Amino acid sequence: MTEYDLILKNGKVVIPRIGVLDAEIGVKDGKIKAIAKEISASAFNKTLDVKGNVILPGIVDAHSHFGIYRPFEEDVRSESKAAVTGGITTVLNIIRPRPYYLNHTGPLTDLLSKLLNLSKGNYLTDYGYALAPVEAPHLNELDELVKNGVATFKYFMHYRDYKFSDEPYDTGFLLKIMEKVAEINKSTKGVRVSLHCEDPEIIRVKGRTGYGIVLEEKNSEGLREDANPLELYHEARPPLAEAIAVARAILMAKETTCPINILHVTSKLAIETIRNLIKSFEIDLTTEATVHHLTLTTESHAGVFGKVNPPIRKKEDVEDLWDAIMEGTIHVVASDHAATPIKLKQADVWKAMFGFGGNTLLCPIMISEGYHKRKIPLEKIAELISYNPAKIHGFYPRKGNIMLNSDADFTVIDLKITRKVTPEILNSAQEYTPFEGLEVKGWPIFTIIRGEVIFEEGQVKERYGYGEFIKRPASYFYS
Repeated sequence: MTEYDLILKNGKVVIPRIGVLDAEIGVKDGKIKAIAKEISASAFNKTLDVKGNVILPGIVDAHSHFGIYRPFEEDVRSESKAAVTGGITTVLNIIRPRPYYLNHTGPLTDLLSKLLNLSKGNYLTDYGYALAPVEAPHLNELDELVKNGVATFKYFMHYRDYKFSDEPYDTGFLLKIMEKVAEINKSTKGVRVSLHCEDPEIIRVKGRTGYGIVLEEKNSEGLREDANPLELYHEARPPLAEAIAVARAILMAKETTCPINILHVTSKLAIETIRNLIKSFEIDLTTEATVHHLTLTTESHAGVFGKVNPPIRKKEDVEDLWDAIMEGTIHVVASDHAATPIKLKQADVWKAMFGFGGNTLLCPIMISEGYHKRKIPLEKIAELISYNPAKIHGFYPRKGNIMLNSDADFTVIDLKITRKVTPEILNSAQEYTPFEGLEVKGWPIFTIIRGEVIFEEGQVKERYGYGEFIKRPASYFYS
């Protein structure tokens, strides 16, 4: 009889893209070593009876910003606690040099070293890093960063012409990034460029600065100050700005053969642009939606708490995002989590800081709004929040599936639990939530990372430092 460290019994095991199985799972040394109808347990095995509840592969949140507005180590602790509360087992943390974050200047390799040192002893989840090159010398570091486990590089299209350095941060600089990443992929497959798609010139003529880094100054021309703040912000950074940037990114990807990820798609116009262009061009393109763009609308009562870039959109945009998910145009759903202290939100919509946290709700809202409300199968939900993010961002095959020799990461869901969202149940340091009052059905009851139960029925086991840095592409680093 094989000895296991942990056996999960009586679960509905969700295999992404395949279906739901009545099966038991045996775990040894942090890896999945058996999946069977029944696994015999000896007196020495630890068993976890999940009592007929659903077992998803551990949730992979492919878009987070830990440390953006708060001290890095403090933020990693509190927000990885929020993550495991929501069933997240792996986080991709996206970091840019100044401003915000660590206000780092200089080489990206130094930034990565600093991040890895600060990460030790603080993460509950496993984690990876995506970095943003913002000046010419950074381009020469991309090869070295890939060798050290960074497989995703981000470019912010709405910061075009922002003075990070004497080198213009413009479309030409993005072209250089794409060309370099395309070259790297000739020897190391799986390196990608992620893009925040908004055009700053369209935003400028609609009445606000294009960068989004500085606090916007009010220019009331053409904007209705009596409207919902979220509607005003939507009008000031309209879907046209997103769609133009998306089109530019796709054309550049076609020209360079660089694999790209279009992050946080928000609007019907952007989706239509993607649908139309991918019919004409064969490119390696993936798309992401966020849990807030799938839930909140310009009619929501979140006010400035819901200010985010790109903005919350209209109800019809939300429904088109869900349609795009069901037809396969959207590949990943993520949180874009950025815990923003309430003191940075105490202003009108133009001066309040952008961003907010919501990682705890990534899985519950996908279950509630996707599975329960829209009848999306559980295997499709698992594909969107585990399998696809792991595959696209290089965590696979360690993460993203329930299969032999993958990491024993599981999110156990009770599909029947219904709760109203409050800041307190999210376990984040953020004092508010724009989702407050939302009724959500389907919540994690266990979060298991490499065979260790980190969250159990409402309680987090605060084993800070248990989380490991995962080098990506994992297929390159791990046999």
